[in-house]
Amino acid sequence: MKESVLVMGKFFYYFVIAIFSINLFGCAEEEKKVAETSTVYTTEKEINSVEIKESATMDIIEADFDLGEKSFVTELGNTVYYNVRGLASIPSKEGRYPVVLIIHGRYNNTSNDTRFDKGFKYLVDYLASCGYATFTLDIQGAYNSNFGNEDDNKKVRNMFPSFIKAFEDANNGILEGFSVDLTRMLDLDNIFLIGHSRGGETAIDIALENDNVKGVISVAPTLPDELDREYPDIPISIIVPELDGDVDTLDGFSLFDSITLNKNRTSDVNLVFLKNSNHNWFNSMLIKNDSNYLNDKEKIKNQIDRVDQETFLKNFSRDFLDSVFYKNRIVSFNDYSSFEPAYMYGLEVKIQFWRKKQQVILDYENIHDMVYEKVEVNVLKQALQSRENEIDGFNLPLQNIEGFDCKRLINIKWEDRLGVFEIPINNINFKKYDSLILNLAIDPSDNLNLKNQSQSFIIRLEDKFGNKSQIVLGDESQSLNYVEGDNVYGKFEDKIVYSWSSYTVLSDIRIPLEVFSGVNLKNIAKVTLIFNQKDSGSVMINNIRLS
Repeated sequence: MKESVLVMGKFFYYFVIAIFSINLFGCAEEEKKVAETSTVYTTEKEINSVEIKESATMDIIEADFDLGEKSFVTELGNTVYYNVRGLASIPSKEGRYPVVLIIHGRYNNTSNDTRFDKGFKYLVDYLASCGYATFTLDIQGAYNSNFGNEDDNKKVRNMFPSFIKAFEDANNGILEGFSVDLTRMLDLDNIFLIGHSRGGETAIDIALENDNVKGVISVAPTLPDELDREYPDIPISIIVPELDGDVDTLDGFSLFDSITLNKNRTSDVNLVFLKNSNHNWFNSMLIKNDSNYLNDKEKIKNQIDRVDQETFLKNFSRDFLDSVFYKNRIVSFNDYSSFEPAYMYGLEVKIQFWRKKQQVILDYENIHDMVYEKVEVNVLKQALQSRENEIDGFNLPLQNIEGFDCKRLINIKWEDRLGVFEIPINNINFKKYDSLILNLAIDPSDNLNLKNQSQSFIIRLEDKFGNKSQIVLGDESQSLNYVEGDNVYGKFEDKIVYSWSSYTVLSDIRIPLEVFSGVNLKNIAKVTLIFNQKDSGSVMINNIRLS
């Protein structure tokens, strides 16, 4: 019996040793096999599209309100009169719902009579049917020049507490004036703001002053007087219409840059450049087609209609609201494990993303570390002032504000299919990130980019064992599509200068790292741009980063 136990004990001992050896050397053998392979895994980039949502199913109750006139005195002694009134829709089912407040812009400055807030009725009713208690705020009194020409942004912020007090009283059952009982229906700890035009700028300032505001959508916003300032650390989305004939300097881009400069910021920010859209069609009270004010009449021929813009804003607002208030609802345009959308709700878009977790591997400051051949590489400054501008033809939407009047870009040109640009990687674990992002644009004014043709090249990852995996980028990315327009020539100090007739905006190509199969993401040695897809080309790169 003792011998049997002894034999069994020895058997168990050698069995454990054998299993340990298989695991240990099996892992080593597996890594060795990976190291010896010379296969290059190639992936074609997919077209990502965010689809139109199904119709919402919740019944709603309209609860429009007018609680009478109020006033306040400005710092300069002017009295501003306004009514606490607006449109409202809430879900008919009993419950406590997050509150959405919509702030209109400055479209008329002569009276309080025109109800521009009513131009968002389509949005109010739709969001209510999606489970949000939604209101417009009639803030026309802030824009009325008869009450003084002081900063209307401050005036709106002075009005805002009166609206909030009304909602609080109605929620507590102590205020009449709404056409429906709002008692215990409003979750005023969770407010979301949507602002259009001047209201898009003001919404961000209101959020900074009110901790119960959890997110903002700023549509076709104007620019704050100062960009070196504090912003609310909450999720923010900025929508910039391409054919904006009102805010024709496309201020949203500089606003995005300003918000994302804060290194202590923790909340996501994104910018959606909505192709072929204008300023006014988001508000149904605005009749004029502001795109007609632009010089590029050829481009206006592709303009989308009012219904398309309203459909976009309805779906985008619903998606973004859901991502803020219901974390388990995945929204693909904010999903860093997916490609960036080329289309949203049937319309073409270019997008810029920002989040706290990111690592820049290329920008103009570290260009000296790069290795390249058969390409021409230069760091150039795009500047608003002709005296400082080093990039003729390119046309970024810049502002005449220090720090936002120029941008340094890396220009890479190639004239055959042999161009290579290599980014050495030192001690960066790609496995900690979801995606590789390229922020860039093609230069349509350069004849190396053929007119009306998209650009294409390869991104390759190589690990320290020599394994390679790559993806082909092309017209499935809006960022690489040709920007229609022509060179517009002028003269500066006896020198001929020129600029592209349309803005050439920077946008992100987002590549999920999981598509790079066959490489060890913990041990990437280099990232290489291979320009072998087109005979020639010219791209402007702002940065390449992990996120």
